[in-house]
Amino acid sequence: MFKKSPKFYLFCWSSLLGLILFIFIIVNILNIKDKERDKLTLNQRIELALNISKYRSNQTINYLKKRGGVPGRKFPLQTRKPPFSNKIYEYFPSLYFEPQSMWVYGRYHDWTLGFFPALLWKIQEAETDTNRKKIWINYAKTWSEPLRNVDFEKIKDVAANNVFVFRKWYDNSSDLEKKEQLDTIIKATEILAKPYINGQGNFHEEIGAFGTKRQAKNHDKQTHWQIFIDHAINVEQLLWAAKYNPDLVQSKLWKQQAISHIKTIGKALQKQQQSNNIGVGQRLYFDDDIDSSTYRQFLFSEGKQGWTDDSIWSRGQAWFIYASAITYYYTQDPEILEITKGSINYFLDNLSYRNFYSKVTNNKDYIAPWDFDYAKQKKLSTERDSSASAIVASGILKLLKTLPKSDPDYAKYVNSVENILWDLTSSTYLPNTDEANASILKYACYVHPKSIVGSSMEMCRHGVIWGDYFFVDALVEYQDFLRNNAH
Repeated sequence: MFKKSPKFYLFCWSSLLGLILFIFIIVNILNIKDKERDKLTLNQRIELALNISKYRSNQTINYLKKRGGVPGRKFPLQTRKPPFSNKIYEYFPSLYFEPQSMWVYGRYHDWTLGFFPALLWKIQEAETDTNRKKIWINYAKTWSEPLRNVDFEKIKDVAANNVFVFRKWYDNSSDLEKKEQLDTIIKATEILAKPYINGQGNFHEEIGAFGTKRQAKNHDKQTHWQIFIDHAINVEQLLWAAKYNPDLVQSKLWKQQAISHIKTIGKALQKQQQSNNIGVGQRLYFDDDIDSSTYRQFLFSEGKQGWTDDSIWSRGQAWFIYASAITYYYTQDPEILEITKGSINYFLDNLSYRNFYSKVTNNKDYIAPWDFDYAKQKKLSTERDSSASAIVASGILKLLKTLPKSDPDYAKYVNSVENILWDLTSSTYLPNTDEANASILKYACYVHPKSIVGSSMEMCRHGVIWGDYFFVDALVEYQDFLRNNAH
């Protein structure tokens, strides 16, 4: 039998050590940018994040033009990784597959179509250069105009596709152009605010909430009044329109509907969360049978994108945090404040890092897992949802605009926002412009395929357009917060 010489073993060990050294060098090279960013203050990181956001948004516009994603037909939805090299698409842009981490289109009927125009309006708000600001406004108008005639009888995400877009156009226009934006917002709000009568309309006056008739999938298989938690942010549509609507009767009704909707959801969630720590489902069912002994009462919730019906789906909780916070901002209703603080505290208390009074950290524990219960019961290191934490940061900042500094949770909320933004502005979630990435943020978990449908986890590694919008919104809101609280 052949006997290996000492030189052979020396060669193997030398090769192994060389490989280890090579990997060590590469890892350290890759970490240089991380270390450089960690030396920046939070304010400096936010400035960097806004510049990266401008770059990404401009690249997205150019990419969509090149690939036929024109306003009114296609909009950025989420990013994905294709099977081939990016270089192929530089020479053959008409190929079907997109390059690495480039946008997958949403169609005109998708719920997300308004987030990119809304993002462009946020970018212009953050822009300090007068000439560049005009360019961003023109971009925003171009991408906003096609949304003017969206059918909100079919697309129930009214705020995302209307007031998020046209209120900023309203702020940046005058005279007839300004009136056109207000008319567009009021028209959409009138559709949203229609009472449910004979199978038509959105607001159930007896239950006191917006929703639709829907058959339960996992429980009794019966049809009930269903509230979709994602649509909670529609209250901003009602509240903004109520503030600017010259019809005072309509305004009063819209404000009452928004308050009633949040209180109805809030009481249902409190009932769940006080018993067995049950989380927020995506669909909440109420008894709308007038002959039933439980008429108007909350029955149960069902999940769709969370792990289970009873688990704490982080983005569902985030939607309600934002909705309740914006409602308090407009109304100053003390009961809404209690509901808002309860939803925020419930979210924060389920994060793995709980020292909310700390200085900014590097722990990256303020980015919520896609489902809190899945993280606690199955896998602590499960995929994060950067969009959920971005929504929460934006919502808390809305609350801080009117929350008294004497409130016992004030400092906790400020530090929580700062830690969330610190983590979101890390290179883990916010890649530099030299990285092949289309979205501003990475690691937004639209849905967790492995636990929900048993496929790969690819969808949790890239970006989503609403995550980018709420991230930039939070950056702009935080800068405003600092200016308003400067001593």
